[in-house]
Amino acid sequence: MATEDRKIDPQNLEDKTLTCRDCGVRFLFTIAEQKRYLEKGLKKEPGRCPECRKKHREAINATMLKVKCRICGKKGLVPQIPEGALDTLCEDCFVKVKETYLSNPQNLAWKKIPEIKNPEIKK
Repeated sequence: MATEDRKIDPQNLEDKTLTCRDCGVRFLFTIAEQKRYLEKGLKKEPGRCPECRKKHREAINATMLKVKCRICGKKGLVPQIPEGALDTLCEDCFVKVKETYLSNPQNLAWKKIPEIKNPEIKK
């Protein structure tokens, strides 16, 4: 059952009855839930009922892999490890490496991968 993504209108919040795209059950999307969504930066109405959202999150979490960052040693979860990858990075170190890599035009021209041992992590 395909549903179009509908945006939450912060100027016109009211309780809404939505239909779950997975099970077809109708559920209430309250004003309080809409406010929480907006506070979290979410702009679209949920497509799944609370029960299916929970099942969906559990299914995603079940496929996550535990890793240890090669730079800072922090443990974390990743959705997948790219084929042939010997190292993994936590999200903070990945962002720092990516910023460093993209900030140098020579890296883009020559496809060089930066060697970063102790990046300054933004927190």
